[in-house]
Amino acid sequence: MKFHQAYDLARINGEEIVPTVCGMCGPGGPGGGCGIYAFVKNGRFTKVAGMDESPVNKGAICAKGHLPR
Repeated sequence: MKFHQAYDLARINGEEIVPTVCGMCGPGGPGGGCGIYAFVKNGRFTKVAGMDESPVNKGAICAKGHLPR
């Protein structure tokens, strides 16, 4: 998902997006981790989307990135 898509989706659902990296596999990749957009509503995490702009994962999210916490 591209930033503008994440932004539009978050706005529609009353959420905020936080561009960040997933730390599930540690900082081993060339960019320090997979780029993700974390969606937050009322101070709580709601979902995650892969960041197309990330050179590490190019928008893909592995099973570890989808695990509930």
